[in-house]
Amino acid sequence: MGAPYQITRSAHGLDTSFMDDALCRTEGHRSDKFFMEYERGADGRVMAMEARSVCMRCSVRGDCFLYAVAADEHGIWGGTTREQRMFFSSHGHLPPPDPPRRTRRGMIAS
Repeated sequence: MGAPYQITRSAHGLDTSFMDDALCRTEGHRSDKFFMEYERGADGRVMAMEARSVCMRCSVRGDCFLYAVAADEHGIWGGTTREQRMFFSSHGHLPPPDPPRRTRRGMIAS
């Protein structure tokens, strides 16, 4: 696992292009907010809830979730914690997919 607040698996050929359209990046949110899931206490829970609320509004949430499953990332990705993603993966099913995302040019991404 990489250092906190870093993408750990992009060197393994996984597509990270969706990140350019992610609200966590485009709205300028602090990246540490998305890696507070392991913090104990009220502050950690509040930060994780704030991160997940950003994800729930994000058009690339599905892409983000699938990346995090494939990369075995830690932190909040696609509105889920690592434990939630591990649960979905170990039970052989994933949550319902989001609708296809739209790029900045208005075209549907594949």
